[in-house]
Amino acid sequence: LILILSDGSYAYIPIYEINESKYKDVGDHFSSLIKHDANVKVISGYIVKDMESHVSIMIVSKKGYIKQTMLQQFQLTRYSKTSTAMNLTKQDEVVASFMIKEPTEVAVMTKMGYVVIYNSNQVPISSTKARGVIAINLTSKDEVVDAIALDAKDEYLLIVTHQHTTKRVKLSDLRRGNRPYKGDLIAKWVKSNPAYMVSLFGGISTSMITIVNHQHTVLWFKDVPIKSKDATFSSGPINDRFVTIKGLTIVDVIEAPVISDREQEDDHDGHVELMQFELK
Repeated sequence: LILILSDGSYAYIPIYEINESKYKDVGDHFSSLIKHDANVKVISGYIVKDMESHVSIMIVSKKGYIKQTMLQQFQLTRYSKTSTAMNLTKQDEVVASFMIKEPTEVAVMTKMGYVVIYNSNQVPISSTKARGVIAINLTSKDEVVDAIALDAKDEYLLIVTHQHTTKRVKLSDLRRGNRPYKGDLIAKWVKSNPAYMVSLFGGISTSMITIVNHQHTVLWFKDVPIKSKDATFSSGPINDRFVTIKGLTIVDVIEAPVISDREQEDDHDGHVELMQFELK
């Protein structure tokens, strides 16, 4: 089990060290299994069967940094305490993390309502100790609040605000760009009653998200009105403080792509040519 934490660290916990619990039990806090501050938030969790799986973990910070690290980099032989997953600057924190199996589009959203979409290939592979690269051009008073990997079949973005209002926007209405850029404003800004973005989801009409406040509530994409980027938000079934359940991600065993002999020869030839150029 790998847990990405809000302070930029991660916990590496063998499943066999976690006590079995019954349904509705509180369970064990991760800080009882590994040395770390119990007040940090768990941003995402991954159940890994094989640490050699050819997948990467994307991590995004509040101050607008993004990084991509191969799963193998997270393997530890000593795991009594947490290790660094992202080298954060002061007052920065991790706000999102998700798995990348193959190149796909990534969406990053800010508190003020700006969204950028670009291919995950635009985020270079780096080590766990790296800070990453700039994900989005932020204004002075803005910050990143959420980010997701989009599935090829996704048609909409569903946005939830701090006022518990929602909105569904067609992905086709949002432009793609080269990282980093400012992005599209996805809602009309009302100065007298501003709505700040909280959560972002991708899906189709039959997709749903689970919301927990006083009770479990299922919010279907089809029940959220489709609106243009310039429109305001709609009221919905959320009427109090809430959290959204994203669950643990199970990492499948995925082998690295095999490079043919011809491709290796091409790479070798290109390398030799570059060396010859530099020698001149």
